[in-house]
Amino acid sequence: MFPPRRTVVGIYLAEFGLIRVMSRTVVSLPTAQNPPPQTSEGASDYRTNRILAVKRRLEENLSTPLGLAALAQSIGLNRHSLCREFKRETGLTISQYLQLQRVEAAERLLLSGKWSVTEAALEVGYNSLSAFSRTYLSLKGHCPCRAKLRGGQNLPLTGA
Repeated sequence: MFPPRRTVVGIYLAEFGLIRVMSRTVVSLPTAQNPPPQTSEGASDYRTNRILAVKRRLEENLSTPLGLAALAQSIGLNRHSLCREFKRETGLTISQYLQLQRVEAAERLLLSGKWSVTEAALEVGYNSLSAFSRTYLSLKGHCPCRAKLRGGQNLPLTGA
């Protein structure tokens, strides 16, 4: 086998230590696409901060559907990486998290006693009352009308 090829430019740069200087310069300029190298704990913090930013955007835009590609691009990841990182950090997929946040927000509206089930469903981004009720039931274990009937009173949601 032949030894690895070395270009004249590479040898010249290596002789004067320019390769090392150039690599330090690249590492010292972090971007969303190229985060700074960190220890495993620091890398975890960086990932956590990105996921917190995604969660914040989702919570701010409950009623408006966000594109996954735009959401991923805003934190410097592709769609697949965002989904994988989000699942790793939260234990939920993005759609599961969004459903949970919408149901929690709707429950707060219903418990205030000022919103009907339909109004609460529309307010949090559901276009179908049946889809909202089905999701609410699966996540909370009771239908949204029970929260509406409770309407700000300190009655338990369990029982008859």
